Order: sequence, then C-alpha cells, then structure tokens
Amino acid sequence: MKLASEKVRPRFKHWRVMASAFNLIVFWLIMLSKAGVAYYFDQRVFELSLIVLASSVIPLLLVRNQIKEFNGFRKALSAEQLTFLLTALIVIPSVLMLDRSSYLTYEILILPLLEEWFFRGLLLPTLATINTPVAIAISSLMFSLTHYFRYEPVAFFLILILGTMSAIYQAYYRSIFLPMSMHILWNWYVSYKDSILYGSGLTYFGGLALGVSYAFGWLVRKIWEHMQSEMG
Repeated sequence: MKLASEKVRPRFKHWRVMASAFNLIVFWLIMLSKAGVAYYFDQRVFELSLIVLASSVIPLLLVRNQIKEFNGFRKALSAEQLTFLLTALIVIPSVLMLDRSSYLTYEILILPLLEEWFFRGLLLPTLATINTPVAIAISSLMFSLTHYFRYEPVAFFLILILGTMSAIYQAYYRSIFLPMSMHILWNWYVSYKDSILYGSGLTYFGGLALGVSYAFGWLVRKIWEHMQSEMG
C-alpha cells in the first residue's frame, strides 16, 4: 500500500525518453550536414523528408502518448484541428499536381510542415518529458542552427525568437497546428513580400489558405463555445 506522501513515479521509463531524444538529435545532425546546407533546393527537401520520416519511427514507438498529447492529436478533433487538416488535404495535393515546377511549393507548404513536425512535433515533446523549459530552449536552438548556413546572422536570431515563441505556444496550448500555420504564413510572406503577385498564383493562394486555416478553425470553435454557453 502506497502512502500519500510517497513520490508517484512517472508512467514512462527514462530509457525510452533518452533513446528517443538521442535518435532525434542524431537525425538533426544529419539534417544539419545534409539538408540544411544542400546546394539544390529539391535535394534539400528530399533529404529533409527522408530524415523526418526515419526519425519519426523511434519516438512514436517509445513515447507516442507524450507526442500525441503535446501535438493536440485528440480522439475528438476540435474545430481548428479539423479545419487545418481538411485544408491541408485539399491545398497541398492541388499545388503539387499543378505547380510542381516551382520551388515555392516546397518553400511555402512542404518545408514548414516538415520542420515543425520534427522540431516542435517530435523533439519538443520528447525532451519536455524531462524538462519543459530545457526542451523549449534546445528545440528552438536546433531549429535556428538548421537555418544558420542559409541566412545571415541577423536572420538566425530572428528565427530563434520565432522558434522559441512557437515552442512556448505549443508547450502551453498543446497543439502543433498554429505553429505549422504561422510557419507557412512566414514563408509565404518572405516569398511574396517584394512583389505580392510574383510567381505562381496557386502557391500564393494555397499558402495563404493553409496559413490562415488554424486561425479560422480557432474562431469557429470560439463562436461555437460561446453559443453553447449562452444556450446552457
């Protein structure tokens, strides 16, 4: 019989967390040496896709409940989750089929999803099992270092700030969908800020649609909750 004063042991085993974190850090090093400094953009996307896919296996097997909880994958999908997922299912295949020649397809849609899933979707919840502030710091720093060789030092610190804000949001609200949407909107803005209609119109409207999908879903959920409270 356990006493109330006894410390309750966590349900996870520490070796699972350490094995998962080690796997992710190793694959991040591969990402930094391969995808992060690849000369050809398509090569970077292809290598990053393989890295994220391979690195997902071990964490999902070892700490899947922690990862699901941190990313907001719940049995009953909330309005913003459903909105984001349905929008992505429509926008991304359409852009890939009709606009495959443009690198903006990958820059605006594919890379944000891959990067967010790796750093905020896998690395953050794995390390947060040990310590959440440390997990936010490490995941944000690793995210910024991946971009170090492609941008100037000023951009590196800006990416670090944005990555930290996204990590704090996800750690507090337990949802990856807004960080994905904000990342897509940021890449969309950087790509089109000089000329708002430059490049592919499909990528332009696709990135905008997917980027605002979470915010729209969040608004729908808030309105629904307000209506329920008024009726109750």
